Amino acid sequence: MRNTKQKSLNRKDHKKLLRLKLLEESKEVVDAKKGKLINELADVLQVIKSIAEIEKISFKKIEKERKNKEKKFGAFKKGIYLFWSVHNKK
Repeated sequence: MRNTKQKSLNRKDHKKLLRLKLLEESKEVVDAKKGKLINELADVLQVIKSIAEIEKISFKKIEKERKNKEKKFGAFKKGIYLFWSVHNKK
């Protein structure tokens, strides 16, 4: 049996707590063993979709932005890790 506590949130708190939930779920991805990784990735994706929905951002727009960034910066496929960068203001 599972013991839980629930509360209905107003929109402002809902938005804030979804972002905190994303951090929590992302940490679980970092710590996940191979057999649990897919479950943790699914949780992250669900939270991302929930944030997008409450912010009225279509997943199609997110995917378009992801593809644009992939073209511009790559997609983490080559094993190159960027430790930092400086953006010059024009």
